[in-house]
Amino acid sequence: MASPTEPASRTSASTTATRLRQVIAPLTTTFHVPPLCSACTFVGAATDPAAKTYSEICAMYNVEGGCPSQTPLMCFPHVTEYQDIAGPGYFYSPGIACPSGWWTAATVTSGQGGGSAMFSGVMMDTFLPGETAAICCPMYLTYHPSNQTIVAGSCSKDIVTNPATYKSCSASTKLVEMTRTNIGQSVTISYKQASKMKTTTMNFTSVVAVGPTIQINYRAQDLTSSSSTSMTSGSQTSGAQDGQSPSNDGSPLSLRGSTIAGVVVGAVCFLVGVGLAATWVWRRQRRSKAETEKQPLSDDINAYNKPELEATVNPNGGFVKPELEATARFELDAASSRRRHELDGDGTMRREIDGNSRSELPGDGDVGQRG
Repeated sequence: MASPTEPASRTSASTTATRLRQVIAPLTTTFHVPPLCSACTFVGAATDPAAKTYSEICAMYNVEGGCPSQTPLMCFPHVTEYQDIAGPGYFYSPGIACPSGWWTAATVTSGQGGGSAMFSGVMMDTFLPGETAAICCPMYLTYHPSNQTIVAGSCSKDIVTNPATYKSCSASTKLVEMTRTNIGQSVTISYKQASKMKTTTMNFTSVVAVGPTIQINYRAQDLTSSSSTSMTSGSQTSGAQDGQSPSNDGSPLSLRGSTIAGVVVGAVCFLVGVGLAATWVWRRQRRSKAETEKQPLSDDINAYNKPELEATVNPNGGFVKPELEATARFELDAASSRRRHELDGDGTMRREIDGNSRSELPGDGDVGQRG
């Protein structure tokens, strides 16, 4: 058994950690992040002269870093800037839910790591017995743990296909959207060497999106019943491997059984409702069609219904009717035009010379000229 002066074993039932615990605050509900926080903001470029490659770097949850004039947003629970909690060893406790738009990239439990000070980016000597740490990354980014006690892990993703979009600070005053469509092509890079500007051609390989990590710690007694807010890491295994990334569909990693059951029941009820509504509409249309077929034909044009849709809005103002109403004649209305384009139902239009005019010589006349 360890003496009072010896550091407690990492697998012992000690009630305290061997290193100062830097607890930020509790995080027992899902923190909803402002949408602008997840925007990737341009922070610089990286070149590899030997390989002649060029890439651009943007940072998520770094709005004020990419554009200093921007007002800092509450992108992290209980702090205004990530710099307040940057570095290994900071964590939320008890913390049972990653923020919205984040996913659980790794989990580590006390006693793992084989005695290492750092394991999967987590300081092992800050654990309480039976405690678990979860590392959260922004959605779609892959976790890259650090095993150095002075460097925190990071999350990143290489965007290698066009188009790639990020925010850029214009005139140091506002963020504007930039879209890159030339990834994979050669670009001309200007640089200064010995006080002289030079140019070279490099291959634009990618836009690299980087993001921070958030660590949340919890013990069994911190977790409530299955009806409460669930950990987003439910489907992750303990001690996730390096480079693990979320599924491509961006869906949450897990839902508890009660949540899944609720979703399934809701979906079934919805489908049943849709089926009943569709059946009702079909029966009504069938009944209406039967009644229409039973109606006797009428010589009166007023007996017909409107053959097309009602009037629709004209973009230039007023209404326009997509088709003429059945009650009107299918040409210009006689009331609005002096010319009749069709014979009226009871009218007559003479198409030849009037009966009183003569179109030939009189019957008793002689054909030809008289001498």
